[in-house]
Amino acid sequence: MQAESDLDNTDDNAVSEKDDKDEDKDETKDDADVDEPYPTMTFALFLYWVLPILLLSIFGRIGVDTSEPRIPFSPQSVGPAKSVQITPASLEKAYLAYERKRKEFERQQQQDLNDQDEEEEDYLSSETSHHPRRNLSTRPSPSPTSFGFDTSSWPTAYRETVNRIRKRRPEWHHGLPVVQDSKSVSKATVEKDSRRHRDKKQEAPAPTHFQNPQHAMLYDTIQQLKEEYERDPSDVFNALMYADAMRQWGVTVFDGGSFDQRAIEVYTTVLVQLRQNRKAAQRQGLYTDQSQDGTRNVASEYQLTYGQKSIDGMLCSVYTSLGKLYFMASMFELSEKVLSYCIDMEPKYLEALNARGSTRIVMGKYDRAAEDYAMVITNDVDHLFNDAYTGLVRVLEASESSVPSGWSFVVDPLEALIENFELALQVHSDNYVQALSDGLRRFHHALFIYHDKKTKNYSAAWNHLMESHKYKLRTLPGYSYGNEKSRLEQIKKVFGKGFWPDGMGSTTKAPIFVIGFARSGSTLLERVLDAHPSIAGLGENSVFNGRLDSIRQRFVEASAAGGHEIPNLAVNMALEVVKAMRERWEVVDKNTAKDSGNDPTQATPQRFVDKMLTNYFNIGFIQMLFPEALILHVIREPMDTVFSAFKHDFPSDRLAYTADKRALVELYTVYRETMEHWKDVLPGRITHVRYEDMVDDMPGMARAIIDAAGLDWHDSVLDFHKQKHYVNTYSTTQVRKQVYKDAVKAWKRYETQLEPLVNLLGDRAKYDQATTLPGYKKPVNHDEL
Repeated sequence: MQAESDLDNTDDNAVSEKDDKDEDKDETKDDADVDEPYPTMTFALFLYWVLPILLLSIFGRIGVDTSEPRIPFSPQSVGPAKSVQITPASLEKAYLAYERKRKEFERQQQQDLNDQDEEEEDYLSSETSHHPRRNLSTRPSPSPTSFGFDTSSWPTAYRETVNRIRKRRPEWHHGLPVVQDSKSVSKATVEKDSRRHRDKKQEAPAPTHFQNPQHAMLYDTIQQLKEEYERDPSDVFNALMYADAMRQWGVTVFDGGSFDQRAIEVYTTVLVQLRQNRKAAQRQGLYTDQSQDGTRNVASEYQLTYGQKSIDGMLCSVYTSLGKLYFMASMFELSEKVLSYCIDMEPKYLEALNARGSTRIVMGKYDRAAEDYAMVITNDVDHLFNDAYTGLVRVLEASESSVPSGWSFVVDPLEALIENFELALQVHSDNYVQALSDGLRRFHHALFIYHDKKTKNYSAAWNHLMESHKYKLRTLPGYSYGNEKSRLEQIKKVFGKGFWPDGMGSTTKAPIFVIGFARSGSTLLERVLDAHPSIAGLGENSVFNGRLDSIRQRFVEASAAGGHEIPNLAVNMALEVVKAMRERWEVVDKNTAKDSGNDPTQATPQRFVDKMLTNYFNIGFIQMLFPEALILHVIREPMDTVFSAFKHDFPSDRLAYTADKRALVELYTVYRETMEHWKDVLPGRITHVRYEDMVDDMPGMARAIIDAAGLDWHDSVLDFHKQKHYVNTYSTTQVRKQVYKDAVKAWKRYETQLEPLVNLLGDRAKYDQATTLPGYKKPVNHDEL
């Protein structure tokens, strides 16, 4: 029974700190009494996998609060509207003029609409041609349907999040006009398209058990919203709640985009209906930019719920959500296109501008990205989009000339902003701590990069970095020291020598797994691989990692049934993962523009790169499914790696704690110990790739990497920085350049400040592991002789 518990806890999501400490005490006591041999695979599968399922059913609900309060200071005041005197004569004159021109206006309006909408209609037609179109009417929504399960036990923050989603289903006081003359799609056509969609798309098997309770609750919510949507597909607000929940899944769970296509389908169907409603309203002479409170300011409607928005506001909101979804799904050209539809309608819709700026950075359109971010910064009087400063700094790092006024556009206003935010943080309630601290974190980090890259004033840069980290750590929950170590101990107890029998898993070599610590050079390695016409990089949204809960659960069930089906099950699950990888690539490739019809890089790939770096915890499972797959471990000089992670502004997840020196040392130390464990129990299984060798000898390393992948050499590999394929990682701007050595020994510029970190690392401040690519010989460096 204990063995089942151990293997079930090898996922990225650890059990609570208290449980881990209790288990460590028990394990220490047991180990002192008995020196047990490593369990066999069948024994471990059966014996080590039940208790955590029960524990996770009892303990812990992880809440999430996505609220973003407005910054409570310095809004620009809006003056009163100019008064206009209306007389009976002027009113009669205006009325007669309107009557004379009404029919002419309607005809001209219809013609203008047809001209304006041609491009968008082409886009929506292409999308709905392979999705079933539903006739969604914006009629008053029925009262909310119960989810069917008790929500009283949910944490307060999670209940509030769900309630905010539910509030988007409004009680209409003056609704949008229902289209009476829109072209309808026949029932037979809808059913035919539905069958085609179901036949084409194979969703990932729904896991019956999640290691992360937050993921379990979100999955349940999606299933409940799906039932409501299918019961009444004509309700546009049910549709939007359903699509928003699926998009939130993509933000929260990196599983290769299992809900992406379905969410795209629902958003697109809603857009078709909203555009029809907009045309109908315009034909009737109604305002389409008037919100439910009577105001006409679409630019400010991004803060309103769906029920409060105008028709134009609804369209902008859905275009923005769809654009962000395309961005997450690596369909960057479509992301830019649909975000532009919103911005064409309302040029100051800041949420869409901010999102389009991010998309254009990935696409290398630095001039255009700078324009978007500058528009956001100039018009964001409520300071709700402070990440625009972060985006513009990324543009300046990559191409300073893309910002006409250079760094001064960012740097000049920051001193006053920092002073105002710090003052507001002192006088306002806790409700604003998150928003204010987030702004201060971004402002100080922008100044750190400015001094680090531009002025070379490393003392000032360090001071701003420490201030940024101070505000970041202020809003993070306390780090759970010891959890990483407990995960490693669980892995060691389960995956020992002799665990994997001969013939276990699939013989396919299709996946290439890239693992390592954050900021170790993995993006450069992936770009080299992806530049080969037979290899496709899928980014950091790992299909394999996303299915790990399901894989583990199915092994549990097979083990409980005696374990006889485990070998066949491993092969089948491996093939399912590869099929999902291929389908994900097909979707992205289909929606990426090609330069020409004979582009050699358009060949169907034989290999798919899975770059989830923390899969170093999951080598045991990779070996169970893919014993022949290439595993590339990218290694970088430890202090360069650790400092790069320390100075980077990671979002609020596990890596956010790299801003804490002690937490960073624990994360890095456990990573190194985990790699040593795999070296001990699976000697020679992992291929090591030194980042410094790629920088010093890219031609030789690239050939060795492609050879290790079992493919013939292709000259395009050395032009990886010119490839069309876009890269959405923290190193997006760097991979568009040729190999450069600026990042080697970069930590030395802060050697004095980093001395405490060096001392905490101890022996881990060095890593002598060499590149182990078969046949590779490192050139002799005569300067080192």
